[in-house]
Amino acid sequence: MRGRHIKVAVAIASTLAVLGTAQTSGATQSSSTTRCVAVGPSLLSRINAGMKGRYRVRSAWAIRSSDFTKVWYVGGVIRPGGLVGVWATNVPPRSAGYGLIIAADKDTLRYSVLGAATQSGSAAAAVRDKGNDDYLDALTHCKP
Repeated sequence: MRGRHIKVAVAIASTLAVLGTAQTSGATQSSSTTRCVAVGPSLLSRINAGMKGRYRVRSAWAIRSSDFTKVWYVGGVIRPGGLVGVWATNVPPRSAGYGLIIAADKDTLRYSVLGAATQSGSAAAAVRDKGNDDYLDALTHCKP
């Protein structure tokens, strides 16, 4: 049990270090200025590894956050069902690197375990709870 607490503490500390508090004031993402980037197989595989049960995402696209430095919002249609899931990550979309990936809204959390343990008040929770409707709207118009 002690090992689990240490892992959770490390994850929270890492989240704070990675996302920091670098928010711009009042910035919003508009679909007219959005550059959609197709998500590479490495990031897509990691998103699918965090899906519950039989749910999967076959393809996804990403847009850079204008509210948080180093954050990308990733959208993809969850199958079966058809909901557009939204994740926030510090992993560039075409990268094979590793980093933090969290479900960016409560609907996506129904299908994904990524970010389920995010602590209220943490930097990761700030990304998730920001109100990501602008990003969801922009992601639904992406065509990678």
